[in-house]
Amino acid sequence: METKITEIADGIYRLSTYVPDIAPPAGFTYNQFLVLGDEPLMFHTGLRKTFPVNRDALSRIMRPIACVGSRSGISRPTSAAR
Repeated sequence: METKITEIADGIYRLSTYVPDIAPPAGFTYNQFLVLGDEPLMFHTGLRKTFPVNRDALSRIMRPIACVGSRSGISRPTSAAR
């Protein structure tokens, strides 16, 4: 796995991780988004197994410890929806 970094706007980065094992032979790409600022935030849509490569890619932009938060695009049902 490899994560590519693209600055898509000033201070906003897309970290794209290609995972060849998902949907072979085409594979699948997960995107994470990093928004820099006073309180940097990483919005991730990837798998847990992609964490090491995403952390390494993040460290090319900033110190990972400086990232204030991380949000996921996965929604969880509320008690009212069950």
